[in-house]
Amino acid sequence: SKHVLDELYYSLAEEKIVIPFRVENLDPSGAMRLHLSSLHWLDAHDPTWESHIDRLFETASANLSKEISHERENFVPQGKIKSSLGGKTGIPRILLGVFLTAIIALAVVFGIPWLKELNAAPGEIDEVAPLTSPTAALATNTEAVLPTATPTIEPSPTPIPLGSVENPIIWMFPPDPIADIEEINTAMKDIVAAFDAWSEGLILKLIPAIDSTSIVAALCDGETSMASLPAFPYLVASAQGCANVEYIWAAYNDINVGGMIVTRVESDISNLEDLAGKTLCIPNYESYSGWLIPSWELRAAGIDLINSQITIVEAGSHDQVIQEVYDGACDAGAAFYDARQGSDIEDVEDVLIIITETVAIPNTNISFGSAVDDETSQLLQQFLAFIASEEGNPDSITMISGWSATSTQLIAINDYYYDGIKDLIERAGLSADEALLLAGE
Repeated sequence: SKHVLDELYYSLAEEKIVIPFRVENLDPSGAMRLHLSSLHWLDAHDPTWESHIDRLFETASANLSKEISHERENFVPQGKIKSSLGGKTGIPRILLGVFLTAIIALAVVFGIPWLKELNAAPGEIDEVAPLTSPTAALATNTEAVLPTATPTIEPSPTPIPLGSVENPIIWMFPPDPIADIEEINTAMKDIVAAFDAWSEGLILKLIPAIDSTSIVAALCDGETSMASLPAFPYLVASAQGCANVEYIWAAYNDINVGGMIVTRVESDISNLEDLAGKTLCIPNYESYSGWLIPSWELRAAGIDLINSQITIVEAGSHDQVIQEVYDGACDAGAAFYDARQGSDIEDVEDVLIIITETVAIPNTNISFGSAVDDETSQLLQQFLAFIASEEGNPDSITMISGWSATSTQLIAINDYYYDGIKDLIERAGLSADEALLLAGE
């Protein structure tokens, strides 16, 4: 079910505890396999799933121990049950929810036929193996008595070290939408395995994110240690003091992408102001280099895109923009720099001239959160440099870079590299959040 996958996706992104409870000897596939492969499973198919319910209950109890203490108020000593669900069960709401979610989610995912047995008549339940935990016994025996003393859970006196089992180093990234999910899954496993062998005991966990906004939120909330961030989400996180850029992806032999506006040599257009009343071809309104950044350059030049009477025409692609301007169908065109060099038109660079080049947009980067100490930061930088090298596994790290269709590499940079795009956003009268919204991220 897509709904189950969406819930699982969100749970992992929020670092919630997920307990796979496998009631048949089946392996998930596709996206479900990607998300569950790194988790510890409870195999409950031998001899029957019913005989493993107690183990599921105890596992959930152990993971939710802090939440359970306040639920004890739902119980009345001396075997009298105070139900919070309006029924006769004494199982705390939170554990019952975990149990039912595990059973129903796997039933929906795997099409497990025994789900209908949950509606069986009371007499048919007698064959289920008896539950042995105290709380489970209370659910079936109203004479059972819970201990009257409630244990006190003391907070940990020291912070849990980053990289431990309890507090792993989490790396969130936006998966490439055109990449094969099995390839991404394999790449994630390869990177984690390489880190395990390289780091001597530290734990790394990779999590595909729903979108860049969720990565920024997780980074600023301290829920992820490092993140792969496109330019505009990075600017938002950086403005909030949540992200320190360390590396940037180099794709197509560059670490950024820029735009330009071209026109014919004989045109009377020599600057941006001359575009008023003219026809401007763009690839589409989603293009960073072909519309977003050129439009901000126009705003920064004081041009009102609504009242300047510039007619915008979507050509469909960067190549088509060049063709339309060459043919005279458009007075000017916006495309990536320098789209003329990839054109099949032999004399295109003689016929078309560049009016202006836009500010360059940095590619997706790798940033560390503010909670990452200097020692861990140095270790992670060394690991990234290693795995991106020929001696490491550059193919795996390329697969999660967002540029899986081309060869990529990592280049060390710092925040200074973003000064150009910051300046353009300011000149266009925008904030980092407004830029992020306009960029559709």
